[in-house]
Amino acid sequence: MKLIQELEKYRNVLSPFLINVLQTNIDQWEIEIHDWEEEIKKIEAEKESF
Repeated sequence: MKLIQELEKYRNVLSPFLINVLQTNIDQWEIEIHDWEEEIKKIEAEKESF
């Protein structure tokens, strides 16, 4: 993921705490995006069944 690579560049500047917070948030966003994709697939499937 590109954002992670960008963060790596600034690792020396940012505090470890901040890096950790950002990393945790990114992981959470990825989980939520995956959940949304699943929901969208369900809705699409329901539309097709009509």
